[in-house]
Formats: sequence, C-alpha cells, structure tokens
Amino acid sequence: MKTTVFALATPPGQSAIAIFRISGEAAHDVAHRMSGKLLAHRRAEPSVIYDEYGEMLDDVVLLYFKAPLSATGEDILEIHCHGSLAVIEAISSYLSRQPDLMPAEAGAFTKRAFDNGKMDLTEIEGLADLIESQTDTQRRQAISQLKGQMRKKAQEWREDIIRLAARLESLIDFADEELPDSLLSELDKLRQTLITSLSDTLDDERQGELIRNGVHVALIGPVNAGKSTALNGLAGRPAAIVADEAGTTRDIVEVRLNVSGVSVILKDTAGIRENAGHVESIGIERAREAANQSDLVIVVADGAQTDWYAHAEDICQTVTAPMIKILNKSDKITEQNYCDYQPLSLIEDDSIRQLETKLAEHCAPLNHSGKQIIITRARHRRLIQNALDALTSSKDYDFETSPEIVAEDMRLAADALGQMLGHIDVEDILSDIFSSFCIGK
Repeated sequence: MKTTVFALATPPGQSAIAIFRISGEAAHDVAHRMSGKLLAHRRAEPSVIYDEYGEMLDDVVLLYFKAPLSATGEDILEIHCHGSLAVIEAISSYLSRQPDLMPAEAGAFTKRAFDNGKMDLTEIEGLADLIESQTDTQRRQAISQLKGQMRKKAQEWREDIIRLAARLESLIDFADEELPDSLLSELDKLRQTLITSLSDTLDDERQGELIRNGVHVALIGPVNAGKSTALNGLAGRPAAIVADEAGTTRDIVEVRLNVSGVSVILKDTAGIRENAGHVESIGIERAREAANQSDLVIVVADGAQTDWYAHAEDICQTVTAPMIKILNKSDKITEQNYCDYQPLSLIEDDSIRQLETKLAEHCAPLNHSGKQIIITRARHRRLIQNALDALTSSKDYDFETSPEIVAEDMRLAADALGQMLGHIDVEDILSDIFSSFCIGK
C-alpha cells in the first residue's frame, strides 16, 4: 500500500516559486532518489533533481523534516522549485510514477496531523477558517482558534469534569461510610463553577459565528423604494438592475462587503406589494424568508408614496431581526415628521455614506468586542450546550444517595467536550471538514 502522499502545495499556474509537499515514510528516500543527497533535518539544501532516466528536472531547494518533528508528525519533504507550468508538470509526473507515492486528497496533510496528535479538531477548524478568511476580523479570530483558544478552554472544562467524576468514585466506593460535609460542599461548588463558566461562554450573542459566517443583511421594502440603488451604492458597482418598472427585482441579488472589518452579505430582495403576479409573488415570498433568516434588516420606505409610513410599518411587523429604517426619496416629502426613519436620498453619494455609517454601527461591536470569543461554529455551541445540560441535569440527584447517576451525567458532559476536541466520535464530521481544504493542505 502507498502510505506516502504528495501534492502541489501552492496554487496551480505560473509563478516564481512552486512547492511540492511529500509526507510519509518514503519522503527522505524520494529526496535521495531525485538528488543523490542525504538530507539533514530542517536544513534547506540547494539541489539539482533528476527523473529516473537521469534527465534534469529542475534546480531546486529541498527541505526535510524528520518525524515526529514535523507538521504532520511524519517525515516531510518539501521541494521548492521554479513555478513554470512545465516544471510543475515534470515533477508531478515523476512523483506520480513512483510506486511508493500516491497523490494526496484534499486535506490529507492536515488529517495526518490530526491522526498523529499534532492538532485537535478545533485547531483544524481554525485552520480551515483562516484559509477561507476574507476580513481582518475573520483572520484574527481564526488565528486565535488555530493557536488553541478553544482547545485550552475545552480541555480545562473537561479536566475539571473528570476530576469531579473521580471524586464521585469515592462516594460510590465508600457508600456505607459517612463522608465529610466539606467534600460534598467542594463537589457542589466545583459543579456550579463549571455550570457558570459554560453558561457565560454560551451567552455571547453568537458573535463568533457572525464573524466567521458573515453578517447577513437583507434590504426589504415596497417596490421601487430604492433597495437596488442602496445595494449598488454600498457595493460600489451596478450589481443589481435599477429601473422605474415595478417588480424589476424578482430574485435575491447578493454581494459581499467588508464593513468595519466584518464580512457582510448584503441581499437585495423583491419589492413587497399586493396583487403581484405569480412569478413576482415567488420573489416576494423569498424576500420575506431572507428577512427572517438575516441578522439585520434594512427597511427602505418609499417617500414618494403618500402612505409610505403605513406601508413600511406593515412590512416591519413581519420582521423579527434588528432593523435599520430608511426613508428614501425624502426630498419628495413636505412634512418633517420622519418618525423613526432616517431620511435619505439614495441616489446621492452622501446618503450612501450615511447608510454605510449606520451599517457600520451594527458591525463595529463585532470587531471591537472586549469579550473573549470562544464559540465560532454551531457544532461548538451544540456540544457546549450538551455539556451544560448534563451538568445541570446532575443537580436533580443527590451526591450521597445517587452518585452513580451524577457520575453518568459527568461522563456525558466530558464526552460532549471530548467530541469538540476530536477525542471521540468524530469520524462522521472529519470528511466534511477536510473536504473544504485545498489539495496539498
């Protein structure tokens, strides 16, 4: 069986430098085979490499990492070659012909790091988030997780739970003897400390998930209110069609913005009105769904309508998310009573800047939160909640009379945190995580 894998670790295409990575027990032998050299650990070695027919492939730098002192915990060879398409193809073809090598699948190197205990599951998720990060806030959060912020906290909780469970064993083993009240008080105090810590972590307003996934913002309002104009203005380009004809926007138009360092997914939706046609009605239903699924909704009222307030408020009644209320075409209104709507004229640059400021006010706290963010994925939240539920459930039973039941709740709590770190029952999610990685990572 081929146990050593290889892949191009840099993007395909022409570049100054390209890097091949080889991980497994044959890595050093491949280096010797190509260059005739025996490489030292962590020492860059300029070399000329040849194929099996003695034809020169390229003038390269070879870098060897000896197991277990490598990223994967296995022997690793890196070939730093020229980045021409011809060189990349020649080296790739040579490696493919070697009987003890096989092409790496997506995420194969990181999976080997996980299998060899170099990374836990939360750190791997942090690495995946770092690869996909688009804003500075996402980058900083991903690096924090990659460096073990989640791992350290989860390990701390799990160790405390295991210590609590171990002390429960004394209650089970010495059930016929009277135990000191101080021991029971100490156990209860430790359990309550854990419950408080887990609860405080969950009470984070989903900030980590909002940073990782982006803040979803829906533009909603009546037809021709100026939603598409707002989207184009905020995007800085004509992403949506703008026309005087009612019902121009039928489906959702989506753009991604960077607002105060936070990724924002802005959605333009179909205008809401009565007596719409069949196709337009489908778009209106999708608009309502987008609003209900968004983290923030920008309601755009049409100042050209005499009953703009009633119409806009009817729409607001269906929205459960936080709202920014905008009165567009405010120059067409004679009265100065705008209620809680901000008067703007979205065809003007100054009004777009005011809307950007309004949007930034909602996003900026995510970028400047003083609270340490632990949870970045729904998986984390679910497992922490499971641990909290088990600990809370254990309070229904007495330490002295039902220590076995309390111990079982402790085991369930520890198992939930173990799943978060990847210690147990993770095979069903590993393939999903690694499939998002690049070949060569």
